[in-house]
Amino acid sequence: MAGKRTRVKFIAAEIESTYGSAATIGATDVIVPIECTITPLQADVVERELVKDFYSANQQLLANLRVVVNITVEATGSGDKDTAPRYGRLFQACGLEETVNSGTSVVYKPSSDNHKSVTLHYIIDGILHQVTGARGTFTFEAEVGSIPRFVFEFTGIYNDVSAQAIPTNTPGDQASALVFKNDNVTNTNFIDSGVLFQSINIDCGNQVEYRELVGSSGKEVLITDRGVLGSVNIQLPELSQVDYFAKAKTDGTALGAFSFTHGTAEGNKVAFSSTKVDIGQPNYGDLQGIAMLELPYTLIASSASGSNTVTDEFELTFS
Repeated sequence: MAGKRTRVKFIAAEIESTYGSAATIGATDVIVPIECTITPLQADVVERELVKDFYSANQQLLANLRVVVNITVEATGSGDKDTAPRYGRLFQACGLEETVNSGTSVVYKPSSDNHKSVTLHYIIDGILHQVTGARGTFTFEAEVGSIPRFVFEFTGIYNDVSAQAIPTNTPGDQASALVFKNDNVTNTNFIDSGVLFQSINIDCGNQVEYRELVGSSGKEVLITDRGVLGSVNIQLPELSQVDYFAKAKTDGTALGAFSFTHGTAEGNKVAFSSTKVDIGQPNYGDLQGIAMLELPYTLIASSASGSNTVTDEFELTFS
């Protein structure tokens, strides 16, 4: 019998209409990641601490069974400015609300209520892990000379593993990847529009909790809090241009703007923007003998609106 091949994998996702009820996975739900891993059974271990008149290990029982899936995708558009990339549904399961603006863009904003969930199908060479009720968090990573990426981590409800061949599928809604470099990045700003970026990291910072109670629908994965933070590595500017040290010590009273757009072609632009960046403790770095400045930051929300209490920490726009 031949072994199962680790390179033969399939990952698909679909938004659930009812939380925890498996969504139907179709040919157009497949996602093409650059990396995808699974913790197929994660649990809390409960020991039976029996009193015995002999030496022996205690029996271990498993509680709160869940699955963790990590999905890394290239940060690209769909190829159409008002069509979400195939992986856009993953943002919705990370607490972001999707708005499709016909003829112009698809926009994601963080929300504090009514979070959607996804069903995930992870197949490794004929072995299906169906994960329901999945919610998660994500990071964005970009460095000059590399392909920017979104890294998702989902927690979902465990379902029995079954045998299933990889189905016929239709990859799509994903444009060609672009290297993070000067020709491909515009609208750069980090409190100052003259900043020169070497790398950008953004962490959505969702607090994801698996919760299990006794009852007919007692299993759920919840997003219970969010704190968006990250870091940028920039070339050290002249103090006359911008004094990040002075801004860092203002105790949040000198909030500024943060933005960039990766990609220049219609249908393959990924833009990030925030108006309320709170800088942390600056630190020096070095790149090819040139002084760099590492700046940690937090994104602050000041208002919320709508039935899903959409907040204004940031906007993620595909156009």
